[in-house]
Parts: sequence; C-alpha cells; structure tokens
Amino acid sequence: MAYIGIKDVYIAKVIKNDTTGYEADTPVRLGKAASLKKDYKGSMEKNYYDDSLDSMLQGDTEKTLEVEVKELTQEVEAMINGQKLVKGMRVESTSDSVGDFAVGYRTKLQNGKYEFVWKYVCTPEPFGSNHDTVADKAKINNRTVKFTCRNREIDGVDGVNINESALLTGDTEAKALLAVNTTTNMIHWFEEVVEPLHA
Repeated sequence: MAYIGIKDVYIAKVIKNDTTGYEADTPVRLGKAASLKKDYKGSMEKNYYDDSLDSMLQGDTEKTLEVEVKELTQEVEAMINGQKLVKGMRVESTSDSVGDFAVGYRTKLQNGKYEFVWKYVCTPEPFGSNHDTVADKAKINNRTVKFTCRNREIDGVDGVNINESALLTGDTEAKALLAVNTTTNMIHWFEEVVEPLHA
C-alpha cells in the first residue's frame, strides 16, 4: 500500500531508558508536518564458499527519521535543544544538553486509512534555520529536524506501529488506541507513548 500523506508528528521526552524500565513524558506536537523520511541503512557481509554465496550476515542498522515541519514553537525548539525558556526568551548556552525523544506520527495510505507509528528512542541532531531576503517571490523556509533512533534498553524494541487497514475483528485493543477521546478530541495514540501489546 502506497503512502500519500503525513500528519500529527509528536515528540515525547524520554525520562528513563535503562535495563530496568522505559518511561516517556506526555507527547507534544512537533509542528505541522511537510514531510517525513524514515531511512534504515545496514550492512550485509557476504560469505562465499566453494566458489558460491553460502550465507549473509547482517550488521548493525542505522535508523533515522528526518522531519520537515512548517515551524517550531519556542517551547518545542528549546525542548529539543535542551535549552532554557525564561519568560518567553529562549536562552542558548554551551551547556545545552540534547536528550532522547520518542517520535510518533501517522501516515495516510492510498485507501484512506492510516498507519500509526511510535519510535521509542530518537536523538535529535543539531540543526539550524535558513533565512532568505524577500525578492520578487517570497520563499518559505521550513524547519527540518533529523533524529537517529535506536532500540530501548529494557527489551530491545525499536518502536510499534498499527496499520489501520490490516486490523482484524478481534484486534479490539489496537482499535481502541486509534479511537478519538471525545473529551479532548485527540486520538488516544498520541495521548501517551504507546507500549507494545502482549498476547
């Protein structure tokens, strides 16, 4: 099924990630999404014996998310960069420390349904912004944040996703996560970082 859209990109500060547990803060919206690129790069070692390919050994895989948004609020940019926000002023310093975040989003499928995703441990790379003078035609410069993602320590899980179009009649727990909270008008999936379902 082809992807034809991206929306509702959220981030949640990772509070705990060790062999005893994983915990993330309440998600906040990153910004209005223009694009999201998910890239997995890995290495394969080919082993040849008797003049033919005998086996292949997979090496480590680097997982990245590159998110382009319309804009970042002062609060979100300060949070991503580990900066202080004091009375509306974002204070940058050499002691700023970038933390880890869970990243969640949903992407539209060709049939009108959505695939919902959470990646558990993603570290943002340093980023800046572009500024162009207004000429004959004004140019909009979106903001891009790139994350390098890895497995969480407690169980080695990278993340979770639900493909709405693949849900079966008995998948009631998964369906409930995609329902809208009638009080907040928010999809349950984005209210908190979703834990894996268990049999």
